[in-house]
Amino acid sequence: MHSSLVEQLREALIAADGHPEQNAEPVMRRISPLSTAESRQQIINEVLADITGLGALQRYVDDPAIHEVMVVSGRHVWVEDADGIRATEPLAPGQFDVIVERLLRRAGRRIDHISPTVETRLPSGARVCAVIPPIAVDGGVLCIRRFSDAVLPIAAFCDDAIADVLQYIVDARLNVVVSGPTSSGKTSLMASLGTLINPRDRVVTIEDTAELRIQQPHVVRLEARPENSEHVGAIGLDHLVRTALRLRPDRLIVGEVRGDEVVDMLTALSTGHDGSWTSVHSNGVANTMTRLETMFLRAVPNIDIMAVRHLIYNAIDVVIHLGKTNKGSRHITDIVELSKNDDQHRLIVHNGAFVGQFRER
Repeated sequence: MHSSLVEQLREALIAADGHPEQNAEPVMRRISPLSTAESRQQIINEVLADITGLGALQRYVDDPAIHEVMVVSGRHVWVEDADGIRATEPLAPGQFDVIVERLLRRAGRRIDHISPTVETRLPSGARVCAVIPPIAVDGGVLCIRRFSDAVLPIAAFCDDAIADVLQYIVDARLNVVVSGPTSSGKTSLMASLGTLINPRDRVVTIEDTAELRIQQPHVVRLEARPENSEHVGAIGLDHLVRTALRLRPDRLIVGEVRGDEVVDMLTALSTGHDGSWTSVHSNGVANTMTRLETMFLRAVPNIDIMAVRHLIYNAIDVVIHLGKTNKGSRHITDIVELSKNDDQHRLIVHNGAFVGQFRER
C-alpha cells in the first residue's frame, strides 16, 4: 500500500501544474482520504525528496545528527555522525547524476567533463563538493558537510583549567592560529572561542565558504566568490582581507589560510589588529609554522626566509593545536606561545597537560 501511494502521488505531482510542494497535501488527501496526517506527511516528504530534493540523500541532509554525507563511485553512500562513519543504502542507478544536477542548479553552478570538480554551498549553509569522471576514476564522488548553528561549549575541547587559559587569550587580545588535521574541529573551536569575545567588539570574518558562527551582536561575514562558468568574477580571500581592513574590525577572523592571503593577514596582524584569529591545516605546531612560511614564500618567492619567520613571530602570539581521538572526539592537545623577541616558542600545554606559563605582558 505504501509504495502504491508513493507512486500515485509522484505521478500526480509530476503531471500537475504549479509547485509540487503546494499541490502535495490536497493531492494526497484525494488519493488516500483515510490515511492519518502522520502517514500522509511521511509519503509527501518521501515523494518531494525524490522529485524536487536530493532523493535518498535528503533524509540524511535533514538529520541534525548527521555531520557529513558522502557518495563514492556514484552510488555507495556513507554518513558521519557522533559515532563515526557508517555505510547506508546505496543510490539507485542514475540517481547520483540527478542529485548533483539539482544541487548545482540551485547554486547556479555547473559541472562537466571539461570542469569535472565543483564546490558550492546550499541555502542551509551545508558545503558541497562534487567530482565526476574522468577525475573520479571509479565514478562520481559527492560530499555534503552540514554545519550546525549550535556552538559547542569550550568544555567540549578541554578541561576547566585550559578553558581559563583560553579566556585569558581572548581577553588579552592575543593573535591566534588554531591548527589541526582534517575534521579536528578547528572551525568549531573558533566558534566556541567567539562566545568569549566582548559583545562590544566589531568582528569581521572572512571565509572561502561561510561556516563560522560567531554568536555576538556585531559581526560582519565576508565570503569568497569562485569564478563563474566564463572563468571570471572570482573574489579571493586576499582581496577580502584587504577589504576587511577598511571595515574597522576590532577582531579579524580568517576561517583558514591556504594561499596568498597569508601575506595580507600576517601584515595586518603585525601592525596592530590584535585579538585576531585564523586556522591552518597541519599535523602539529612545528608543521603549522612551516606551513605559514611555505605559503608566504610561494606568494612572495624572493623574500628571505628569516624575514618571513620574524614576521610570523611578530604577528602571531599563540598557536592552539587540536587532535582527534580514535573515537572521533576532538580536544586541545597543545598551546604554544610565540616570542617576538627571539623568534622562539614555549609550550604552555602539551598533550593536554600544563607544562609552562605565559610570559608577563
